[in-house]
Amino acid sequence: MKKINKILTAIIAAASLTSAAGTGVYAAPQPPAGGTSEIIPMYTIITGASVDLTHEGWGYMTCRSQTKVQSGYIAGVIAELQRNEGSYWNTIETVSGTGWKDVGVTDSWYVASGYEYRVKSSHYAYDANWNVVESDTKYSDSVWY
Repeated sequence: MKKINKILTAIIAAASLTSAAGTGVYAAPQPPAGGTSEIIPMYTIITGASVDLTHEGWGYMTCRSQTKVQSGYIAGVIAELQRNEGSYWNTIETVSGTGWKDVGVTDSWYVASGYEYRVKSSHYAYDANWNVVESDTKYSDSVWY
């Protein structure tokens, strides 16, 4: 959670600087507040959600994740590179983004050998007031290195 807070703080700071220059910027996606009620995907607003993890060679992994929503909504995605630690999946890297109607994120990292990796991708649809109106979670296929 600390890592996500640091990332969100950095994104907000960058957004402040960018918006002062006149460029449109959107807040980083955040999971729904409260934690007790889960938004069940009905696929009425999210029109597409995808995630992929590719081993490029020599321990270099590339993650691609995309969310598409109906016109008038804001798309958000949080992609977490996870490593299988035996009894649980540990998030070791995170990338996120938002955009009107469509957002895609791509990032690459070097990883340690001898582990299984996957990407957990959380997809969100926001209304104009940044309320989450639909969400979905997908996982990439696992990749060994």
